[in-house]
Amino acid sequence: MSIETVDHWVQSGGHGLYVQEIPTTTRGQGDGVAVLFVHGAFSNQRLFFNHRQEGAGRYFHALGYRVFLGNMRGHGRSRWPGPPPHQWDWSFDNYVEEDIPALLGFVRQQEKGDLFVVGHGLGGYATAVTLGLFPLLQQQVAGLVLLASAINDYRDGDKGRRLELPLARLLSRIYHRMPGRKLHLGPSDEPAHLIRQFVQWARHGDFKSLDGHVDYSEMLAKVGIPVYAAVGEADTHQASSLRVRQLIERLGSTDRFVQVFGPGHGYPRRFGHYDIAAGRHADSTVFPAVEAWIRRTRGQ
Repeated sequence: MSIETVDHWVQSGGHGLYVQEIPTTTRGQGDGVAVLFVHGAFSNQRLFFNHRQEGAGRYFHALGYRVFLGNMRGHGRSRWPGPPPHQWDWSFDNYVEEDIPALLGFVRQQEKGDLFVVGHGLGGYATAVTLGLFPLLQQQVAGLVLLASAINDYRDGDKGRRLELPLARLLSRIYHRMPGRKLHLGPSDEPAHLIRQFVQWARHGDFKSLDGHVDYSEMLAKVGIPVYAAVGEADTHQASSLRVRQLIERLGSTDRFVQVFGPGHGYPRRFGHYDIAAGRHADSTVFPAVEAWIRRTRGQ
């Protein structure tokens, strides 16, 4: 059965961020609770609710949650400030200082009940940084779920990343953006400034703004809300379990939990970077675990 959705556009830095809403139509354990999904790099809201209307969006909607699928600038059906040629002139800083606060503010206007945010990859740790940058937003968010979220660095010995990131930096200079669609990395491209930050973080082992003036690690330490982090056992390159734990340890929250999905941790399937959020087995393994954590966090 087809699910009716509602389209919204939220203003942020001249961009119109596309938000796809799945309104509540059934009663369930999610009554009065909203979930905002935030995609990662090279992705969009389809990661959570694909063209067949499958995925995490459908799963949580069926349980009575009010679902919002957010897009950052340059992703999905987000609108650009003017006509082509479009300028890819932003960085990670714009995501955390403008886009995610705009998405959170919009959802808070629509739903006054508990709000949980589920972020994949960059979308997860960017949301955590936003909550540290703007502590008052933490009063509006009941909990944060990180799916395969880890900051780029070389501490887990990934030699492939030492080659991949400099090559990505070179390509982003040539194309004036990282051509994710052309390289089949995902449905969206990313700005060159973001790739430059990826390289800087990995090379120097830090986590700072583009100009180096803001230490995002200090912002993570200000996050005090409950956090649940999930990572696949097979995700050894994009978000290894070691780097996920390193990220979680930077958070100020005392209510934080890391769950690894794979045979070594009691699960029959070794989940990877994307199938932990969008794979055909996620709705029978990962999503129920996330939803159970949400209910526990709410005291149910």
